[in-house]
Amino acid sequence: MRKLLEKISYVKNSFTNLSQAVSYFLVIFLIGSWKMTQGSKVFFPEFIKSLRKVMAYAMIFSLLWQNCLWATGPYRVLDEDLVGPEARVYGSQRIGIVDSGPIKDNAIHNVFEDFQILEGSGVVFQGNPQADLIYNRVYSKKPTRLSGAIETDTNVPMVFANPRGIILENPDFKGICDLSLTAGHVAQTNKGMVCGIDQGNVDLTRTVIEEQNDLKSVSLAGRHIHVQQSLLSPTDAITLTAGQHLKDLESGEEGLFSPQNADASSHQTSIILDQSTILRSRGIFLTSYEEGASIYANGLLQSTQEDIVIRAMGDIYIDKLMAQRNLDIETTGNVFFKDQALVGGTTRIKANNINIDKDFSAAGQLFLEAYQQVSLKGDVKTKESLDITGQGLTVIGDVSAQKGSLFNLETFTNKGLFSSFGTGLQGTIGTVTNEGKIDLSTLNATFKKTLYEKGGVVRTLGHSVLQGTQYTNKGTVFTCGVHQATFDGSYKDSGAFYSPTLLLLKANSVEYLGQHTSYLKDGVVMASKLTADDDVKLHLKSGGGKSFLQLTSNGNLYYNGDIIQKSSAASRFPLMDYVKIFDPQRSVTFDEDFAKEVATLPLGPWAHMRRSLGSGITLRANGDIRCHNATIDPESGDVNLIAGKITTENTKLKAGFFKGNNASIRGKNAILNSTTLESFFGTASVIAEHLAELNKSHVLGGQHAAVHAKFAKLDSSTVQSERGVASVHGKKEATLTRSFVGGGQSTAVVTRAFLI
Repeated sequence: MRKLLEKISYVKNSFTNLSQAVSYFLVIFLIGSWKMTQGSKVFFPEFIKSLRKVMAYAMIFSLLWQNCLWATGPYRVLDEDLVGPEARVYGSQRIGIVDSGPIKDNAIHNVFEDFQILEGSGVVFQGNPQADLIYNRVYSKKPTRLSGAIETDTNVPMVFANPRGIILENPDFKGICDLSLTAGHVAQTNKGMVCGIDQGNVDLTRTVIEEQNDLKSVSLAGRHIHVQQSLLSPTDAITLTAGQHLKDLESGEEGLFSPQNADASSHQTSIILDQSTILRSRGIFLTSYEEGASIYANGLLQSTQEDIVIRAMGDIYIDKLMAQRNLDIETTGNVFFKDQALVGGTTRIKANNINIDKDFSAAGQLFLEAYQQVSLKGDVKTKESLDITGQGLTVIGDVSAQKGSLFNLETFTNKGLFSSFGTGLQGTIGTVTNEGKIDLSTLNATFKKTLYEKGGVVRTLGHSVLQGTQYTNKGTVFTCGVHQATFDGSYKDSGAFYSPTLLLLKANSVEYLGQHTSYLKDGVVMASKLTADDDVKLHLKSGGGKSFLQLTSNGNLYYNGDIIQKSSAASRFPLMDYVKIFDPQRSVTFDEDFAKEVATLPLGPWAHMRRSLGSGITLRANGDIRCHNATIDPESGDVNLIAGKITTENTKLKAGFFKGNNASIRGKNAILNSTTLESFFGTASVIAEHLAELNKSHVLGGQHAAVHAKFAKLDSSTVQSERGVASVHGKKEATLTRSFVGGGQSTAVVTRAFLI
């Protein structure tokens, strides 16, 4: 639409000078003709008649020269146009008959000085077997008013044209199959019949046109169209065209006409349908060529078999709409849906802004393209897919796409309920802000910046693959399948996260903040820097099977929270929270079928990774690991801390309760303050390349307990094995101060020790 306007503007400017030249020529011609008829009473009436024809020529020429939408060349008004008798019809409480006018190109051409049919009167147009169309051209000083009966003795299309306008007040049309009411000039050109709309309006009041009126189609064309308290229900089509434009009456092609002196300020509306008006037909077509002028469809638009098509250059307001097949809207302005809309096929809307305030239901695909914003305040549902492109999308109501959604947006703000099933949610979005609820089958998208606010909920029944730059979660995220997230920047989570299958998280920095809680089956978290606050809790799935969690940092890793796994029923994975987070007041019992569905989700490319993970908890860092007030206590599996330097304080590290589950700390330096490292049936060990220092700490192993380092220092500490060997080994030196080293079945081994 924008490209079309640019092209038209260019062509219009090119022909402006030529149009002015033609106008100047006509003025000179008129002055000369008037001087020739001065003093002659005989020729003066002929001059008036010639003047009327010349003025009509001037208007048509002006319209044609200022419009060049057809590449085949400009239109030329034929010399023989407007030749024929001119009649004056004024019907009042009587029935008149209009004889057939001249026939040209299989059409009857009637020309009137005036044409008025008032209520209680009527007119019958006589047809001709050689004609399949009737043109009624009126050149009066006032609009044509049609309020009585208008008939033809043959069932043919009819065109009424009056540049001054046309007014309808419930006329009765009979014997007319197609009716065109044009508030403009009609001329015969070298390309056929052409209509030019300039300033004339079309007004309908309390008018009823139904199928029993023999009408198959109704076409209204004017600078401004106003329909009130009316029912238009022809069989095939309703066409309303407003604004200054040209129309080829034979091919149906239309084009914009916008003169330099157009008074747009007086035409802020182009088409108005009041609340009591109904347009119902097989197809409905509304077009406005008036730049900046609005269409107000306050009544009901209903297509019974085909499409509803709306084109405009201003705002479009739609109250109630029912399209049996497709809905196609395009405008350079805004689109507002104020009430209900039902579409049986595909919906395509292209506008500056798109606003849907109430219910919108589509059986087919829904395409929304906005140069600026899309605002969905009502219930918007499609049984197919939802495709939205634009600067921003705001969801306040209930939006649902049964077969998936594709978004290409700068911003997406959800304050209501957004659901997308089938292929789930795909696309690229600059910033996503969720304050409401998002329900997905799958997620495969790029969110450059993600912000899930407190109270916001996102749940995904299948897999979730998300990438972007920044991610902040203050709400709740539940992914039943694999949750794979990759961020170039930061990942911050102070909310709740559920992953009963597999978590794969990679970011430049990962921060678990505040009272964050995660429920995991298996997980791999990788970052350049990873931190977790004191109140953070990571719960590993228990009650059968193995679980694996690896936290890896290319830099430092500071973990001060808890990682726990309990076997009690109350502590098992809260799978039914998938339902509760959407409806907290709902009473939910465990669903075995749902649990089986989640457990048997096909893993695709992640299957091999899942099998290779093993079990246990590993904290690994290329820099330092620091644990303060931390607890790592799984039901099964190893516990490993691996880093350059490891520092713990008031920390409890305990391996699983099964044979072979070990607990170890390995690094260049290991400093344990008030820390317990324990394995009930396996080995508990602190292995350091340089320094192992224990202060008020305990290394307790069922099979083996060991502290090995180049320099081993124990102060008020214990290294003990209930059933095996307890050993402290310092390659250079081992210093024990008020410490105990003891074994159950074997003697404690202390090498290179200095006892205090």
